[in-house]
Amino acid sequence: MRVSKLTFERPADVRSAIDATGRAVVVWRDEDGLKWSFRAGLAGDWPNARAVPGPRDVRSGSPVLEITPGGIATVAWVEIGTSGWQVGRSVVDLGTPQSGWSTDSVPHPVGALPTLAIDREGDVGAIWAEVPPGASTGDLRAAVRPAAGDWQPATTLGTAAGGQLAVAAAGTAIAAWRSGDGYEVALKGPGSTWSPPESLPLSGRASWQGR
Repeated sequence: MRVSKLTFERPADVRSAIDATGRAVVVWRDEDGLKWSFRAGLAGDWPNARAVPGPRDVRSGSPVLEITPGGIATVAWVEIGTSGWQVGRSVVDLGTPQSGWSTDSVPHPVGALPTLAIDREGDVGAIWAEVPPGASTGDLRAAVRPAAGDWQPATTLGTAAGGQLAVAAAGTAIAAWRSGDGYEVALKGPGSTWSPPESLPLSGRASWQGR
């Protein structure tokens, strides 16, 4: 991958974001963990890559990245530990990027690996299935961590093997998962609770890709 004059070896899961002032962040994964680079404006240049503190082994999925209108960059990822997976989150003020990232992690000892999403305010959402041993489906759970708070209690959305999560810029979240011969979706507005799931039957030869 080449970003301006900066070249990295064997990167993976590259994510990028840019704010209204032209400040840009690139995050990627390599053999040594999660790395990042920051450019202060469109006329600037990319400095040497630096490590995001905390994640040494992001084996379980791609990081997610977002910049708030106030210039706060947030990156979240999933790590696999000895007692299960955990969600890590780092934030940095792009006005003072030299101050570095502030990192924390929250363990989740059970369940399938989650899907993550971040809204434009820096709120991190996660969705995962808690499937009992020997079963093919389990409780589909969702939780949100506000940018300025702790993880909120998880909500059970339905029964599934896994699900997908997307968050709009304004903070509205949608979760979708396979259910029987169709699939179900649930919505959550900013500051509100999840809606009851709605069934959306599959038609024709449509197939479910997100499981």
